[in-house]
Amino acid sequence: MNVVAMASLVLLIVASCATTRSTSSTASINGRTWFVLSVRSEHLQQQFDARSPQLSFEGDRLSGTGGCNAISASTTIDDTTMRIGAVASTRMMCEALPLEQRIIKALADVRTFSVQADRLYLLGEQPTDTLLTCSTTRP
Repeated sequence: MNVVAMASLVLLIVASCATTRSTSSTASINGRTWFVLSVRSEHLQQQFDARSPQLSFEGDRLSGTGGCNAISASTTIDDTTMRIGAVASTRMMCEALPLEQRIIKALADVRTFSVQADRLYLLGEQPTDTLLTCSTTRP
């Protein structure tokens, strides 16, 4: 095998190995329901009915439920960065309200995101600062 062909083969193999399943784009999160699995690395222990905490992104809008109330906010997404505007919510009282308040506070701190397979990670200033972990599969 000549040197150019061998070098091309090696580059192709290295590039395919370096590719991860991690994506970050509006297309990778839009139109899907993301069930919240954890808030600031604390896994949700509570069992939920149809109002389990979930998020949906559509264009520049976020909607969903915090486990108690309907929530919505504007979003700005550019490649891997994400900013979430002030979250509006209905005002019902319920057992899940403290959790919902933690979710809303975490949403305010989101700066970037990553999608890996069926998981969405909403991250803070540091890439290791996982604010919310979500899945397309209901817990």
